[in-house]
Amino acid sequence: MGILNLTPDSFSDGGKFNTVETALKHAGEMVEQGADIIDIGAESTRPGSAEVSAEEELKRLVEPLRQIRAAFPKIKISVDTYKGEVAKKALECGADIINDVWGGMWGAYFGGERFSTCDIASDFSCPIILMHNRPQYAPAIQNLRDEIFADFEKILENARACGVSYKNIILDGGFGFAKNAEQNLEMLANYGALRKFGFPLLLGLSRKSTVKKVFGEKFEEGTLAFDAFSMALKSADIFRVHEVAAHRLFSDAFAVLDAQKKWE
Repeated sequence: MGILNLTPDSFSDGGKFNTVETALKHAGEMVEQGADIIDIGAESTRPGSAEVSAEEELKRLVEPLRQIRAAFPKIKISVDTYKGEVAKKALECGADIINDVWGGMWGAYFGGERFSTCDIASDFSCPIILMHNRPQYAPAIQNLRDEIFADFEKILENARACGVSYKNIILDGGFGFAKNAEQNLEMLANYGALRKFGFPLLLGLSRKSTVKKVFGEKFEEGTLAFDAFSMALKSADIFRVHEVAAHRLFSDAFAVLDAQKKWE
């Protein structure tokens, strides 16, 4: 999954691809490099970022999405949003997947009448990525494994109540969200444990602050190291990344190793 941020303020590449022309060009580069999915986001989720309105998010999103859909009709496109109204419009404009950093729980966490991305996933019968996260007012995580599992039970209960088909659910452990660096590394080492829920797993750690804390200025190489570790363990099924070409090489190399094992 190649990352395409249409935002002016994302932590890694804010402002680089926030015009139709630059977004379309970068999407094309990632497709050529071997991306299976393009994940398009129009609101930054970095710590301290301000919430934008649905209207502003759609203003940033709709035209680049339409252009990318027209230019690359076979590529899968996910929309990175927690707003039901944005997800609905994106699907109408050609997106295939909803990627929600609040796991469909925005309304439950913050109240209000906003309808859930899970409602939209149910209406459109489309895949939805449900990420583990917690609002800042929630207690800090103490027992990482048990609390993540308990939170996912609630996330899945909500998805079920909204009518989301279980065949359309993908889980994301939320590396870098509501967890400190030590907890992120603990989760990464045990990421495959999330398979207990029986859903495909997405891992998104590309260029995040924990990677930078471990690897410093070589955080891009660090992303590759962490993801290669996870690929070797078969910890996840989808890797959300900035460096598509390098990750495709790793993925292909592990596929060759898997084929070789069949002869052992």
